[in-house]
Amino acid sequence: GSEMCIRDRNEISNLNLKDDYNTNIEYWRQQVYLSSKQTFDLALQSINKYPNLQKVVVVKRPPRFDSPIAVHLSEYGNNVLDDLWMRNNCPSKIAVRNMDIECEGDDKFQSYGSPSSRGYDGIHLRGPQAVPYMTRPFIKMLTSTFPHFQQKRKN
Repeated sequence: GSEMCIRDRNEISNLNLKDDYNTNIEYWRQQVYLSSKQTFDLALQSINKYPNLQKVVVVKRPPRFDSPIAVHLSEYGNNVLDDLWMRNNCPSKIAVRNMDIECEGDDKFQSYGSPSSRGYDGIHLRGPQAVPYMTRPFIKMLTSTFPHFQQKRKN
């Protein structure tokens, strides 16, 4: 059998980023580091507890557009995940993957919505094409990690 564990990481959204940057940046980075470490540790524990698992996929945080500090912290947290993977000798049963959500130019508005649209927050995909813009990269990420998921093409 296979099991799936999803761990929600909303630590950046839970921080009060309106506080003074210079006074709080190290604390914010520490919180993001700890969250990334807890996520990676869960992946390590999973492959140790369930040796028959073929692979555990750790999905990086998606891009954010709500504030420069949140963008920085999100990128930092994703870099921590890569670093932890390398520091643990690049375990072949753990894949740290990015979902390449289309978010350049008009694609950003199609996936995240425009800043003037109702409900826009720069974090959640609420644009008119949010579902396909989220689904396509998710499928691409999974099929590149698990090639046997790809549909067999008929000649």
